[in-house]
Amino acid sequence: IAEAEPNDGHHALARLETIMRGKISNSEDSFSIVTMNVDGYHQRAGSTTVHEVHGTVTRHRCIKNAHPMNFEVNLSDNKTVPRCQVEGCFSSARPDCVLFTEPLPDREWRNAYGAFHQLTAGDVVIVVGTSNKVYPAAGLPEFGERMGASVYNIDIEYRNGLNNQIIGQASQVLPRIVSLVEELSLES
Repeated sequence: IAEAEPNDGHHALARLETIMRGKISNSEDSFSIVTMNVDGYHQRAGSTTVHEVHGTVTRHRCIKNAHPMNFEVNLSDNKTVPRCQVEGCFSSARPDCVLFTEPLPDREWRNAYGAFHQLTAGDVVIVVGTSNKVYPAAGLPEFGERMGASVYNIDIEYRNGLNNQIIGQASQVLPRIVSLVEELSLES
C-alpha cells in the first residue's frame, strides 16, 4: 500500500470535488467521499473530505488504549515493535483500521451517515467498486435514494438489486464522467 499510487479514478474524484466546491459551495458539506478502503489513496489523490468508515492503515494507535501513535514505519526492520509513548502505557502499535469483528470507528461512521442524511432531491451519490454486501456501509446507497438522491453504481460487473449501473473500470469511467461534468460546468 505504501508504494502503490492512487489510480485515475481517485484523481478524477479529487478533481470532481474541486469542481463541485467551486460551483455549488465551498462548504465541506457539498462534496464527501465515504470509503470502506483503508489505503488513504483518496487523500493522496487530493480529496479533502474523506470519511474512512473502516479506518486507515496510514495511521496507527496503541493496542491497549487506542492512543494515536505517530512514527515512521521502517519496512525493513521487522524486529522493533513501536511502543506507545503515553506515560504508563507502553502498548504496542496497530493500524488504525477495523479488523474482523471490530466495530466501525464511531466518529467516521457518524460523519459518513451525516453526509448521507443531508442528501436531498437533485444530489448525486456515486458508488464505486463494491459488492454492496458489507453492512452497515452497504445500506448507505439505499438510504441516499430514500433521501431523494440519484445513486449511480460503477463496477466491473452487474450487481443485482442496484439501480443506475455503469459497468466498467472505475479508473476509466470516473475520468470520463468528470470530463463531462467539467464541460457542463463551463457551459453554465
